[in-house]
Amino acid sequence: MADPTPLGLAGFSCAVLLTSAGFAGVIPASAVADAVAPVGFLAGLSLLLGASIHLASGNPARTLAGTNFGVYGAYWTGVAVQTARSGGGDLRFITWLRVPLAAYTAVAWVAALFVNRASAVLFTALEAELVLLIAGAMAPSDALTRAGGWCGIACALSGFYASASLLLRSHVHLPLGAPPLPLRALRRTDSAAAILNADDA
Repeated sequence: MADPTPLGLAGFSCAVLLTSAGFAGVIPASAVADAVAPVGFLAGLSLLLGASIHLASGNPARTLAGTNFGVYGAYWTGVAVQTARSGGGDLRFITWLRVPLAAYTAVAWVAALFVNRASAVLFTALEAELVLLIAGAMAPSDALTRAGGWCGIACALSGFYASASLLLRSHVHLPLGAPPLPLRALRRTDSAAAILNADDA
């Protein structure tokens, strides 16, 4: 069965890039609101499809990948449904949905440090975005919200890079980098497969 990781990462990155650009002020929030529902459905569908394939593989090394895809796929599907029901509008409700997501992302971030550099960058930027957006909504602070948006853009770009690395690996070598915290007790191939399902070479 084909590897669903590039598909899931691409869908996730599209949604993160769109919403983060709105938070950062790169594009008008009103324009983002109109596109959140379809892009959210795209991300949710691709991630949930990837999660089902990873979890159905029976390979324990792909459990974390399937869990990650399932959690973020459910989140983006929920965002898309709520946005479609409300007809767009204020995007700040998304920030409050990210509160429980930030807790899970902290766990995924720790795991990413043992996988490869691309995973570490992606989850570091994602966790920073979540924390800053939550803080910006609670303060409230436009500066924190914009900073969170830029972190999200960095997360999306790293996701696109990882997706391209896996998608084009038979044609172009795009290294994912060595893990920041290599764990000798785990086989590198298994730990890498846990999130990106690829070698970090």
